[in-house]
Amino acid sequence: MKKIKVLHVLGGLEAGGVETWLFNVVQQFDLSVYQMDFMIFSGSKGVYGNALELLGCKIYMAPKTKNPFKVAGYYIKTIKVENYDIVHTHRHFLCGLYLIFNKFTNAKFIAHSHNTSTDSRIFKNKIIASMAKQLTKRAPNKLACSVDAGIVLFNEPSTIIYYGINTQNFKPSLNKLLLLEDLYQPNENDVVIGHVGRFTEQKNHHFLLDIAKVLIAETPNYHFILIGDGVLKNEIAERIEKENLKHNVHLIGPRTDVNEFMRGFFDVYLFPSLYEGFGIVLIESQCAGLPTVFSSNLPQTVDVIPELINRVNLDKDANWWAKQVTKLALPGYNQKLDYQKRFEQSPFSIQHSAQKLKTFYEDILKN
Repeated sequence: MKKIKVLHVLGGLEAGGVETWLFNVVQQFDLSVYQMDFMIFSGSKGVYGNALELLGCKIYMAPKTKNPFKVAGYYIKTIKVENYDIVHTHRHFLCGLYLIFNKFTNAKFIAHSHNTSTDSRIFKNKIIASMAKQLTKRAPNKLACSVDAGIVLFNEPSTIIYYGINTQNFKPSLNKLLLLEDLYQPNENDVVIGHVGRFTEQKNHHFLLDIAKVLIAETPNYHFILIGDGVLKNEIAERIEKENLKHNVHLIGPRTDVNEFMRGFFDVYLFPSLYEGFGIVLIESQCAGLPTVFSSNLPQTVDVIPELINRVNLDKDANWWAKQVTKLALPGYNQKLDYQKRFEQSPFSIQHSAQKLKTFYEDILKN
């Protein structure tokens, strides 16, 4: 029996929300029926590349070039030679460009919207962004992680597949002090504030540091653990050093064990992001039972456990945000278990998410 061959096209395979979701999705698919491969443009296999290869996925390292003809040639040749049934693109406005390339193949095409804006300088230009949207909205098969993300990219509703998580990975742990010893010497009275996200303008790290300064000035036992990598990481590190925050703010790079931090390290999750298509880390933090403070402009879809969340307007200053962190009551271990169980049969479980994607693939192959 011939496998159904799917090629995912995305920027890279670092430990971001989309990449983590795809890595988990692959493990839910029957890989004797599906061949799930990846074309990336980052120049390295990232955090998940080797693990995906061990699962039997192929990783295609596309040429890192601004020449669209070279990209088109590589894309078309790969799909034709490998005879892919479906191409699933995850590159926001660039999906329209791949749609043009795809006209020279027989593969079914999916454009998937994962965000409500972009950090890309070229697409900050309204004319270029408008042209890109006009192309992308012509995609025959459209997916989005939320209603907002679909409307931003396609100007119309699309099929929604929420990011799912492996809920079993977020059962709370009581080994906090032991696990923190590799990061700094903890005190049992420390309050650990967590954040996971790429160091880009979108994630608003500078404002996060403003909030950290307020809290640390008031109570030195506040510690901030920032997980991720990105173009602004060095800039943030320099500011931490310059403003004498290095004893309380810890940059620990990208991790594949974010769930361990959620379930055992963090006391509060802080996420002052400027925009998100969905915000899978907010689902993870709630599943782990973490009180979560985040931007009020993010999609309402992520509000799963009302008693755990606190939406705060980005117009408020760092002092106001700091107050929202300090007034949170921390739920106990047994309460956290109850929160985790509430996700198991929800649309946010990885099983539900992967099944919906399988059904979508099957439907477009029939048409």
